[in-house]
Amino acid sequence: MRRRELKELPWVGFRVGEARLAVEASMVRGVAWNRDLLAVPFTQRSVAGVMVRAGRVVPVFDLALVPAAWTRVPPPGGDQIVILGEGEMEAGILAAETATFRAAPPGGPQ
Repeated sequence: MRRRELKELPWVGFRVGEARLAVEASMVRGVAWNRDLLAVPFTQRSVAGVMVRAGRVVPVFDLALVPAAWTRVPPPGGDQIVILGEGEMEAGILAAETATFRAAPPGGPQ
Protein backbone atom coordinates (compact mmCIF):
# COMPACT_ATOMS: atom_id res chain seq x y z
CA MET A 1 0.00 0.00 0.00
CA ARG A 2 1.31 3.43 -0.88
CA ARG A 3 1.89 6.08 1.79
CA ARG A 4 -0.84 8.31 0.37
CA GLU A 5 -3.38 5.47 0.65
CA LEU A 6 -2.38 4.92 4.28
CA LYS A 7 -2.98 8.58 5.12
CA GLU A 8 -6.53 8.39 3.78
CA LEU A 9 -7.58 5.26 5.70
CA PRO A 10 -9.91 5.63 8.67
CA TRP A 11 -8.21 4.99 12.01
CA VAL A 12 -9.41 4.19 15.52
CA GLY A 13 -7.36 5.90 18.18
CA PHE A 14 -7.21 4.87 21.80
CA ARG A 15 -5.33 5.84 24.91
CA VAL A 16 -3.36 3.55 27.21
CA GLY A 17 -2.43 5.70 30.18
CA GLU A 18 -1.13 8.90 28.58
CA ALA A 19 0.06 7.14 25.41
CA ARG A 20 -2.07 7.69 22.33
CA LEU A 21 -2.13 4.76 19.92
CA ALA A 22 -4.06 4.03 16.71
CA VAL A 23 -4.93 1.07 14.50
CA GLU A 24 -6.45 0.90 11.06
CA ALA A 25 -10.24 0.90 11.47
CA SER A 26 -10.64 -2.27 9.39
CA MET A 27 -8.90 -4.19 12.20
CA VAL A 28 -11.40 -3.01 14.84
CA ARG A 29 -14.45 -5.21 15.37
CA GLY A 30 -15.93 -2.97 18.04
CA VAL A 31 -15.53 -1.05 21.27
CA ALA A 32 -17.11 -2.30 24.47
CA TRP A 33 -17.33 -1.00 28.02
CA ASN A 34 -15.06 -2.75 30.49
CA ARG A 35 -17.88 -4.52 32.35
CA ASP A 36 -18.21 -8.18 33.18
CA LEU A 37 -14.56 -8.87 32.39
CA LEU A 38 -13.81 -12.32 33.80
CA ALA A 39 -10.45 -12.79 35.52
CA VAL A 40 -8.35 -15.75 34.41
CA PRO A 41 -6.12 -17.21 37.13
CA PHE A 42 -2.50 -18.24 36.50
CA THR A 43 -2.02 -16.04 33.41
CA GLN A 44 0.52 -13.36 32.57
CA ARG A 45 -0.10 -10.02 34.29
CA SER A 46 -0.86 -8.44 30.91
CA VAL A 47 -3.96 -10.65 30.51
CA ALA A 48 -6.73 -8.49 31.99
CA GLY A 49 -9.26 -11.30 31.59
CA VAL A 50 -11.74 -12.57 29.04
CA MET A 51 -15.07 -11.32 27.78
CA VAL A 52 -17.89 -13.16 26.06
CA ARG A 53 -18.81 -11.59 22.73
CA ALA A 54 -21.40 -13.12 20.40
CA GLY A 55 -21.02 -16.44 22.19
CA ARG A 56 -17.23 -16.48 21.85
CA VAL A 57 -14.56 -16.04 24.51
CA VAL A 58 -12.28 -13.09 23.68
CA PRO A 59 -9.01 -12.53 25.59
CA VAL A 60 -8.45 -8.95 26.78
CA PHE A 61 -4.98 -7.52 27.35
CA ASP A 62 -3.73 -4.54 29.34
CA LEU A 63 -0.85 -3.16 27.28
CA ALA A 64 0.25 -1.02 30.22
CA LEU A 65 1.35 -4.26 31.89
CA VAL A 66 3.74 -5.14 29.05
CA PRO A 67 6.81 -3.18 30.22
CA ALA A 68 8.84 -4.05 27.12
CA ALA A 69 6.40 -1.92 25.08
CA TRP A 70 7.14 1.34 26.91
CA THR A 71 9.98 3.68 27.74
CA ARG A 72 7.75 5.05 30.54
CA VAL A 73 5.12 2.57 31.72
CA PRO A 74 1.57 4.04 31.83
CA PRO A 75 -0.88 3.24 34.63
CA PRO A 76 -2.85 0.02 34.04
CA GLY A 77 -6.57 -0.28 33.36
CA GLY A 78 -9.15 1.43 31.23
CA ASP A 79 -12.94 1.67 31.06
CA GLN A 80 -13.21 0.62 27.40
CA ILE A 81 -12.11 -2.42 25.40
CA VAL A 82 -10.99 -2.05 21.79
CA ILE A 83 -11.81 -5.37 20.10
CA LEU A 84 -9.40 -6.22 17.29
CA GLY A 85 -9.92 -9.01 14.80
CA GLU A 86 -8.38 -10.82 11.87
CA GLY A 87 -10.28 -13.69 10.29
CA GLU A 88 -11.71 -15.87 13.06
CA MET A 89 -9.42 -14.44 15.77
CA GLU A 90 -10.36 -11.63 18.15
CA ALA A 91 -8.59 -9.97 21.06
CA GLY A 92 -9.32 -6.93 23.19
CA ILE A 93 -7.11 -4.14 24.50
CA LEU A 94 -8.01 -2.06 27.56
CA ALA A 95 -8.22 1.65 26.69
CA ALA A 96 -8.92 4.82 28.62
CA GLU A 97 -10.72 6.45 25.68
CA THR A 98 -11.31 5.90 21.96
CA ALA A 99 -11.86 8.06 18.87
CA THR A 100 -12.09 7.64 15.10
CA PHE A 101 -10.43 9.85 12.54
CA ARG A 102 -9.56 9.85 8.84
CA ALA A 103 -6.07 11.32 8.65
CA ALA A 104 -2.99 9.40 9.70
CA PRO A 105 -2.25 9.82 13.41
CA PRO A 106 0.50 12.29 14.37
CA GLY A 107 3.83 10.60 13.74
CA GLY A 108 2.09 8.04 11.51
CA PRO A 109 2.65 7.44 7.79
CA GLN A 110 3.56 10.59 5.87
